[in-house]
Amino acid sequence: SIGKGEPILIVHGGPGMDHSYFLPHMDELADTYQLIYFDQRAAGKSSYDIDSSQMSMQFMVEDIEALRKHFSLDKVNLMGHSWGGLLAMWYAKSYPDKLKRLMLINTVAANKAYDATAAENLQKRRNEEDLAALQALMQSEAFQNQEKEAFLEVFKLNFAPSFFHRNYLDSLQLAFPDNYRERQCKLIHLLPDLQAYDLYDELARIKAPSLILQGDVDATPLAAIERIAEQIENSQIEVLAQCGHFPFIEAKLAFRVNIE
Repeated sequence: SIGKGEPILIVHGGPGMDHSYFLPHMDELADTYQLIYFDQRAAGKSSYDIDSSQMSMQFMVEDIEALRKHFSLDKVNLMGHSWGGLLAMWYAKSYPDKLKRLMLINTVAANKAYDATAAENLQKRRNEEDLAALQALMQSEAFQNQEKEAFLEVFKLNFAPSFFHRNYLDSLQLAFPDNYRERQCKLIHLLPDLQAYDLYDELARIKAPSLILQGDVDATPLAAIERIAEQIENSQIEVLAQCGHFPFIEAKLAFRVNIE
């Protein structure tokens, strides 16, 4: 938790990543807001010693609710990025009366119907260099030995087409714990919840002001985002020009203006 002012609880993407990729980029908001970062269960510095029966979306929703109570927030300002947007929506439709403001930053869609289009959009932005480098890395001895640094490089290369300006890729700070593979084995237990879900109709429960921020070259199709806005009565969409999946890195000023 850093900064002073109105608290914002920030939900990272993944599943399986942690909050570190927000740093230090999001910290610029800390002169106006109290930013509360956390690593989801089995991710980052959080414990992964969790019974498989407690690895579900509802348990992860209850973690957010526990954090709201821990910080004595009557209602929470909730920001979710990427897959974290899905988790934020899951919380918002489960606890609509505990939500003060919802901010969805380059969120994934609220159901699986748009996944194929998102994957196709991302693939179109890959160039031959991306594919060759990925292939070489995945065939390397380090990757075959499941070395952490090799996983980091693969993830970075996977994210390259997610940027409009590729020179910002090196600004993306990723961190994996040494036992990353073991943690992934825990996260596999989320699959039953993630194989088939559709939150769109339930989003109508959300009455809090909601901001949906999207880069114009993000892989998630705009139609999926517009449908979220249609379901949330008090919502607005802002599409950032020449911006990909990480607006807090490559469109910092526009990102901050919209959040504030």
